Amino acid sequence: MNLYKSAIMLLLVCMCNVGMAQTRLQKFNNHAQTFFGKYVANGLVDYKTVKQNPDALNNIVTEIKFVSINNYSATRKKSFYINAYNVAVIWNVIQHYPIASPMDVKDFFDEKIITIGGENLSLNDIENKKIRPVYHDARIHFALVCAAMGCPKITDNAIMYTTIDAQLNMLTTSAINDATFIRVDNEKQTVHISEIFKWYEKDFTSNGNNILAYINQYRNTKIPEGYKIDYYKYDWQLNEKR
Repeated sequence: MNLYKSAIMLLLVCMCNVGMAQTRLQKFNNHAQTFFGKYVANGLVDYKTVKQNPDALNNIVTEIKFVSINNYSATRKKSFYINAYNVAVIWNVIQHYPIASPMDVKDFFDEKIITIGGENLSLNDIENKKIRPVYHDARIHFALVCAAMGCPKITDNAIMYTTIDAQLNMLTTSAINDATFIRVDNEKQTVHISEIFKWYEKDFTSNGNNILAYINQYRNTKIPEGYKIDYYKYDWQLNEKR
């Protein structure tokens, strides 16, 4: 009987811990949703106002420290890390604001700037250790926004685990049909694309298709196969609301 009671108590403790973890995740998601909705518009971030009123951002970064995700489903972890990345990018900008570009900050992507469950991580750690090699989903490149104008536009919504596939499809479709992001020159039969496709080529071709085939999956107007691919220079200017 004592063993039985002990087992029940252990199960209840585990369930309680999972419940608390999920509550913290939901709290973080809700606060991130409110934050993005208030300070992000038309793909730009109102860094100046955030700098003047940093409490909401600081509180979210503090929340991230205590979100233990070990027992989360893969989908929950994926959405959490995407949101955490975008929050951390904005937080890192604010620490050095005003700046003209994230590249003005030494080791912007490599410095350990955020703590998640006791683990100190850089932006590159989150992207290249926690997301890309785990999920093998090239759509994340249209959700992770590095504070530059050359990035796909940051969304004013947090990524929720219940709707993550629909959100990633929407963000990918929006970017790939944006004439400033995918620049088609029909006269020269050339398509000028972001260097993101060069830097992360393996992510976009992992299924055996070429980059153009990946792009055409999401294009409303398909690009002919014979078109030449060229890369335009990445714009590192800060994605700031002005």
